[in-house]
Parts: sequence; C-alpha cells; structure tokens
Amino acid sequence: MRVAFRTDASIDIGNGHVMRCLALASELRERGSTCIFVCRLHEGNLVENIKKIGFDVVALPTALSTETKTPGYDPRIGENWETDAAQTVAAIGSDIDWMVVDHYAIGVEWEVFVKRSCRQVLVIDDLANRPHYADRLLDQNVGRTPGDYSNLVPNKCGVLAGPQYALLRNEFGARREASLQRHRLGLRHILINMGGVDQHNASAAILHDLTSCKLPEKVMITVVLGPYAPHIDNVIQLAKMMPWSTKVLIDVEDMAALMEDCDLAIGAGGSSALERCCVGLPSIIIPIADNQIAGAQALAASGSAILASLDPFEPSSVKNAITQFLNSEVLQSASLSCASITDGSGTKNLAALMLYETTPRLRPMRESDLDQVLVWRNTLEIRRCMIHSEEISPQVHADWFKRQRDNPDRALLIAEAKGHPFGFVQFTGIQTSSSPEWGFYVAPGAPKGSGNLLGRLALEYAFNTLGLHCIAGRSLPENQNSIRFHKKFGFRLQEDNDARAGTTVLISFELLREDWEHTQGVAA
Repeated sequence: MRVAFRTDASIDIGNGHVMRCLALASELRERGSTCIFVCRLHEGNLVENIKKIGFDVVALPTALSTETKTPGYDPRIGENWETDAAQTVAAIGSDIDWMVVDHYAIGVEWEVFVKRSCRQVLVIDDLANRPHYADRLLDQNVGRTPGDYSNLVPNKCGVLAGPQYALLRNEFGARREASLQRHRLGLRHILINMGGVDQHNASAAILHDLTSCKLPEKVMITVVLGPYAPHIDNVIQLAKMMPWSTKVLIDVEDMAALMEDCDLAIGAGGSSALERCCVGLPSIIIPIADNQIAGAQALAASGSAILASLDPFEPSSVKNAITQFLNSEVLQSASLSCASITDGSGTKNLAALMLYETTPRLRPMRESDLDQVLVWRNTLEIRRCMIHSEEISPQVHADWFKRQRDNPDRALLIAEAKGHPFGFVQFTGIQTSSSPEWGFYVAPGAPKGSGNLLGRLALEYAFNTLGLHCIAGRSLPENQNSIRFHKKFGFRLQEDNDARAGTTVLISFELLREDWEHTQGVAA
C-alpha cells in the first residue's frame, strides 16, 4: 500500500499535525506500506526530522517576497490552494492508495482536486468547521461524535470520532502498563510541555507562576521544548533561578518514558493531552489554540485534568490547580480517569482499517448488498452469459438470499478492492458434493483486471478457507471469455449435457487443489 501525507509544521502551526501523521506512517511502515510526506518549507518545518526517521519527503518551496506570492495566497500553506494541490499531485504521482490530509488550511476544493490522483482520501481534522471531500475522516478529540460532521462530508464518508482513535506513537502504548502501576501518591516530578514551539513563551509564565506555589521541597520540574522554540534561552535562565531542581530538555526523543517518570503535567491540549492520558498522567491544561478548548473542557469534566486557563499567556490559575493536586487521592483518581480516555491503540486500529479497506478481499454477502447484486445480475451484459438468463425480480432475489445466506452447504461472497465491491462469487455443495461448484460475475464497468483478481481471491478462499479439494464450474459454449478464464486458472474442460439447461450442451470445468497450487502464480 502506498500512502501520501500532506501536512506542515512551522513556528505558527506548531508540530502536532506532523507528529500524529508520523505516528500513523510509522505504524503503516511496520505493516509493509510505503509512505511519502509532502511539506512546505515554512520557518520551523520538520522536514529533516521526517527524513531522519526514514521517510521520503517532497519539500515544497515558500514564497520569499510579496512579489512572488500568487493571488489567493494563504500563509498557512505558503501558496494558494490550487497551486498547492497541483504541486502535491506532481509530488506523489498517480499510484497512491491513500492521501492523508492533516492541515487546517486545506478544504474541500483541494481534496476534490487531489482525489483524481489517489484512490482514497483520509482527512484528519479537529475543527468540524468546513466541508471535506473524503472517504474517511478522523477527529480524535474528546467529546467529538460523527454527528458533528453530518453536513460536512459526503454520505459515503466514514467518520471516526473520539479519543479511541487517537494517533499516538507506539511508545505511549508500550509505556502505559508500567506507568499505571506507578502509583502517583504525591508530587515528586512535574512536567511542563507547552508544545514544541511554545511561540508565546507560556513555559516561562508557568515557571514564574510556580514560584508562588507551596510545592514539596524535593520536587523536580522538567520543561520540554522543541529545537525551534524561540524562547529557549529565556526558559533556561528562568530554570536556573527556580527554588526547586528544574531542567530544560530540548527535542526529547522518548516522551513516553519521561511521562512515566512524572506525577503531573502542565501542558497544552490537543494530541499531547491524549498522550498523557494514555500513560495515566494527570494534567493541568492550558489551551494554546481555540481548537483545543473543547477537548480540554471535556477532559476536565471527565476528572482527568484541571483546566487552568483559557488564556495561554496568563496562566495565573496554575497555583489553584496545583493546590488541588497536592492531595494524593485526587492525583491518583485523576490518573485512573486519564487511563480510561484512550489506551493508545488508535494508531494501530486506523492502520489496520486502511489496509483492510485497500487490500482486495472476499467477504460474506450482506442484506445491504442485495440491491447492488440484483442490479449487476439483471444487466444484459451478465444475463447473456448465464445458463439461466431470465431477469430476476426483487422479491425472488430477496427470497433466494433469505433461504441461502445461512445454508452451510453454500457460500455467498462479495469481492471488494479499495473498499468498493466489484463482484459476486458463490460456492454450492460445500458439504454435500465431492466437486463443489462455483459461480461468479464481475460488476459491469469494473476496472480492467477485476476478473482475474476475483478469480484469484475466490480460488484462494475455496482451497485455503473452505478447505476444498476440487472446484467445478459450467459455462455456455459461446461464452469464450469464461472458457479462456477457466483455462488460465488451470481448469480442465469437457462437454456435458445438463438437464437443468434442457438440450443445451454446456462446457464443464474442474480444478483440483494440486493443479491450482501449480498454476496460481501464472493466473495472477
């Protein structure tokens, strides 16, 4: 599977979008997928960090002056949307299974344009404030529901909403159990993490506020900043003047290990708040952007955190929140509440879903497939190739499905690729015949190669899943496509008079397991 990511980091945007995309890309790579990033070279970008992790990156240039900026220029994407979309398509090529978009400046027009060059689009959003053209949409925020996007995405779009889908790096899930076993019975270690950039120096304001708090004498304080944070020197100087042991760490590689060693965090909302929840680390949350407020309020309502202030530049309420967490029972209760928010499996679940919806497969036919299958079956293109070619009524079709769907001697299956059904397969005589028979058809208008794909999936299912030793089939003699198809997969042919077809002479096929095992590579 080939996956492209369009996301950015900068002094203004922060690092969160890129970091959660990296979490997903790393999981997909573990499962055999190839991932490529497309990022604009904003000030504070993470292009080199992405490359360091081992992913290919196409770096898009930024306009250097007012004269070079195109009409409709949006500083958040460094171009107008049309140019950005065209540059993205040129970067990713045409053979992309999923285009993952995580960017507040990108909307429906961009997505429609890029969709022409990829099979499916996944949008990662937090705002629920603009329409999207997506096959899947993910909003991992606490309190979010699919209904928040009911009028913003196409009906076909599946919405994944809530922190159970949080895109966290594997390190947080790996540290979860050990972190939860470490009972937080007092404030020994406080973590301050106001985002990798902390553009407005909220970390310094928090340190200043802490000096008026009555903290335990031997408490330790750790401040974490990213390499592009503009106020690093100021924070380091303030740390030296703190009355408690205070250190400043830059570009921490294993944040989960650090969180496991802490009793309380003072931090922003967004993805970092969900990381803390995964390892059971209670928080004092100071939202650094409007889109973090609703999630922070929901975490506070759950008992996982205390919302200190809605103003990241005046965190004066930290003192009152710290006072509450000096109670060890409050601290431990908040830790357990955190752990109930997310268990860190969201990234794995989403990666599995993306692979599931991309990998060709056979699945049992469902009642919801009835209308689609009937349309296929009644087209002249399919009926003229069938032994019984009469048109079927909806009632007859429904009655047939009702009788056969739970019949252990028959399997009714739908072939899917790229998340879309493209054909029907059935096996009869599974338990009662030494040569069970198969029948199939490909949806009219299905892409070239769909027939071979359906045949390969069906025979793998017959011999590997059903455990059959022989498959039989029948065809009208004028159906040369079917005859060539069966020969390609190694079936042996003979003429046969079939009473069901009156006096019609049919072509009969038979394929043994050992013959299929010998020829399956050729058919593919």
